[in-house]
Amino acid sequence: MSRRFVFANAPRVDAGDMRQRALAKLNDVDQKIGQLRQIRQGLEALVDRCPGQGAGYSTNLMNKTE
Repeated sequence: MSRRFVFANAPRVDAGDMRQRALAKLNDVDQKIGQLRQIRQGLEALVDRCPGQGAGYSTNLMNKTE
């Protein structure tokens, strides 16, 4: 889905500058996605190891995912 951003009263900005800003933001988003994927993998591993019943686990296991 493509979104179009419209700034009614915004001053004009150099297209090259705007492209650099967008590329930097895209890089930030990609890094955050990578971090979230790592967290997800850790949580999946935790769920796979947890029997879901019986004695509790140390809170250190959850602290590693935070």
